[in-house]
Amino acid sequence: MKYIEIKDFSKEFNTMLGERKLVFEGCNFRLEEGESVGLLGLNGTGKTTLCNMITGAESITKGKITKNGTTSWPIGIYSSIVPTLTGKQNIYFLSDLLGADKEEVYEIVVENCDLGEDINSRVVTYSSGMRAKLAFFLSLSFKFDFFIFDELISVGDSVFRKKATEYFKNLKDNSSIMLCSHNINTIKDNCSKCFIINDKKISDKYDIEDGIKFYDEIIERKQREN
Repeated sequence: MKYIEIKDFSKEFNTMLGERKLVFEGCNFRLEEGESVGLLGLNGTGKTTLCNMITGAESITKGKITKNGTTSWPIGIYSSIVPTLTGKQNIYFLSDLLGADKEEVYEIVVENCDLGEDINSRVVTYSSGMRAKLAFFLSLSFKFDFFIFDELISVGDSVFRKKATEYFKNLKDNSSIMLCSHNINTIKDNCSKCFIINDKKISDKYDIEDGIKFYDEIIERKQREN
């Protein structure tokens, strides 16, 4: 079975003031083949940091990470996009980097992102919605065992979000995904299980309804404390 596992790990940063900031302490995480798992947590709890560690974009401070299978980069609003290149050049560049058929990837992206002739313009001239379309469909045009998403499908106009949601649902039927969000409805609509990040800890893997109930309790407690 393919999986991603991080055992007994901690993560800390050094601030610009030279202070130690602990993000995770003594945590365990495991994502298995065939799962659609959500990652819920309030802003600033470390969701993006965990995505980066899983994909190798950031190192862990302590612990052991084991990956049996290919993993995407952290797919976010503009991830994988080089703004000084054209849309087409971005497609070719990333395809060459990953050893994929660039013409096949180009056809998939052009068919779905609706950029028209702007695919030949530099990305720096794109609107935020155009960049989101290119980044989303480019990222999903490659084959990975595990796709790691960081809030991506919550951006863009309504037409894009509808198309992206349909594309995403087809993807998760054929791949393993982790979707990072603080939006309960996004997680509930797309995931069958979830982890909760709170107070530098990652919860056990919950069934989605139980996980959302736990997350609601955390939100209520935080509101009372404030």
